Order: sequence, then C-alpha cells, then structure tokens
Amino acid sequence: MPPLSPVEQLVLAIEGRINGRNRYAEHPAWGENIKVMGVRNGNSVQLTIACGLIGRHVAHMGDYLAEKASIGEIARELAARHGFAAAQITINAADNPSAGSVYLTVTGTSAEAGDDGQVGVATG
Repeated sequence: MPPLSPVEQLVLAIEGRINGRNRYAEHPAWGENIKVMGVRNGNSVQLTIACGLIGRHVAHMGDYLAEKASIGEIARELAARHGFAAAQITINAADNPSAGSVYLTVTGTSAEAGDDGQVGVATG
C-alpha cells in the first residue's frame, strides 16, 4: 500500500480527533458517525465534515452552532499542522439554521434517518 497523501493523513487525523476516546467526556453532543471529505488545491484544502449532533445535549441553536465551531477549530488546527496554508471548512453542509433545519439526531448517527449504507436494491 502506498503512503498516505497529506490530505489523506489530514482526513484521518480529523476523524480520529473528533471521534476520539474523550469525545463523549469533552463533547457529548457529537455523534459517533463522523464523515470527513478533503480536496486539496495546492497549499489549501477544502474540508466537508458531517457530524450529527445529539439533540438531548443541545439546548438551543446557540449550543448547536458552538459545537459546530468547536469542530471547525479542530479541523483548522489540524490542517495547519499538516502543512495546509489555508482551509475552507464546511460542517453539516445541509444545515439552514435560519430555517431551523440542522443535523440533530437522537443517536448521533445517520442510520436513524434511513442512511444505512445500502447503495442499491436488487429486484427480481
């Protein structure tokens, strides 16, 4: 297996930090089903992070936005450590806080919304 590229190393580092051992103690609102996508463009990186937040640990929209900001800080710090001069970070891309539409979950996974990884159904 060839060595991981800098962006692959970064993506793994972000997922590992967000979903690390102390995740529940430090940020109980963060669900465990973390998805990180990175696209490198020279010395910059574009990161898209999905992290369903657990509703019982989020009292209001301000809490939700603060948790997202914490995730963003981690991603930005790790991007700099991995040599990226600039990082564009999107967290829970489908969120629309002004409409009250955010990625809140009961369990912290996307499975409760029917996202179980199935890519197709055979018919016959």
